[in-house]
Amino acid sequence: MKYMKNYIKGIIIYGLFISLLILLFSSCKTQNIYISGWNDKPKGVISGRSNFINNLQYKPDAKMMYGIMNDNENLYVFLEISDKTVQRKVLMGGLTFWMDTVGKKKKQLGITFPLKGSMKNQQGKKNRENMMNQRQNKNLRTDIDNKEVNKKFESGFNKMEIVGFNNENEPMVVFNQNPKGVSAKIKFDNKGILNYMASVPLKLIFNNVDEFLSDKTKLFSFGFETGKIETPLMVSGKKPGGGGRPGGGRSGGGKPGGGRNLGASSIGGRGAGSRMGGMQELTKPSKFWVKSASLANTDTKN
Repeated sequence: MKYMKNYIKGIIIYGLFISLLILLFSSCKTQNIYISGWNDKPKGVISGRSNFINNLQYKPDAKMMYGIMNDNENLYVFLEISDKTVQRKVLMGGLTFWMDTVGKKKKQLGITFPLKGSMKNQQGKKNRENMMNQRQNKNLRTDIDNKEVNKKFESGFNKMEIVGFNNENEPMVVFNQNPKGVSAKIKFDNKGILNYMASVPLKLIFNNVDEFLSDKTKLFSFGFETGKIETPLMVSGKKPGGGGRPGGGRSGGGKPGGGRNLGASSIGGRGAGSRMGGMQELTKPSKFWVKSASLANTDTKN
């Protein structure tokens, strides 16, 4: 009889332990879901960072601050970049906002803005060489002309590329305020921080918008990916660090021998390692994904 009591007690304790584990697992899983902020302003009236302040999060690996909001009609996307190297990759290599409506981090829907080469100098190779010379002399701390960038985008640099919407598999180049209703813009603020904002109609993203608005278990993924910048080392086919060996991978259409050889022997001097590390960073995209996110509704507004 005593044995049976101890056996039943053990079963109860084991059951409680399993229940606690399930509760903890569920709690952790819930904490990993990014919940969009609710936009209670008039349709489309989103002015900037202050609107997203309550649900901004930072991705240290990508060096980006991000946030999303929604109302019953649109998804609003915000990105803040203060790192100068990442800013250059956005302006010269382009930036893509990705979405996956089933939460698998697949590149299902995409908006690329700005496009790669939007801010590229028409002088091409000369511009790249000037950029590298400046980095060599200033340890990669070259300044971006923020006012000039703002002026260019305000005066017509508004082409974007969209893919996946309405089951269109081929990329399509469109303009802001296009018939599909997708819009995007970038601008430097007075602190030198690059702000990105986009607006996408929910009906272009989800087949059943009401489901995602009402059901918090309906999750999706979203993320960002910059382009990368071709340095003279890439164009000339040289690997960073000298040695003169041909570089692997794509050269982005540059012809071998098209740029200066800036190997370790030619740079030399104090801080060379830092400069080479910075150049290597430019050749890699900055990117991140938020695997599980859900839309907000009037019950979950900030």
